[in-house]
Amino acid sequence: MNKKMLAVIAVVIIVIVAGVAVYYLLKEGNGDKAPALKESFEVGDYYTVKETLSSLGETEVTESTLTIVGISGDLYDVTETSDGVTTKLGLMTRAEFLGDLLPPKEELTGLSSQGTEALQTAFGKVSCERWEGTYMGASAKLWISPDNGVLYHGEASATILGITATTSMDLIAGTIFVESPSGGDSGAGTS
Repeated sequence: MNKKMLAVIAVVIIVIVAGVAVYYLLKEGNGDKAPALKESFEVGDYYTVKETLSSLGETEVTESTLTIVGISGDLYDVTETSDGVTTKLGLMTRAEFLGDLLPPKEELTGLSSQGTEALQTAFGKVSCERWEGTYMGASAKLWISPDNGVLYHGEASATILGITATTSMDLIAGTIFVESPSGGDSGAGTS
């Protein structure tokens, strides 16, 4: 399989995970309470997401870090660093900066709650509601904290043109929370 086809499959799977993600808050959950998100951010605040794509016996891991490099009123000037390359993304609102981590509730389509479970994250043990279902032919599972609405872990798999690809996404580091519990700035992944 050529790299171009693998890249197309990667983009489709990543879009599926992001598209089916859910911002869903509950009143109570099992496990440890997640840290609150900061109301506003400062220059230097960031978060890092690790994405893993596997297909045809090959695995590709990418870590992407969004960093606030400036502030203009209510807008944040943001860069993205991935594979050692930094790209200026421009001015963003708070919601746009956190977009991948706080998916809108209306994107629940095709998923159903499977209850809550404690998920070990880079920020310690966090109670998450696990959502599962099918969206655009892909099987998806998402772990979202009912305490802060953050998507800590997501998995998806799909078969396109007879080729099965799986992807996962983990929030692995950042300074976006009010406190940095259990080494949230450590860069450690989920286990």
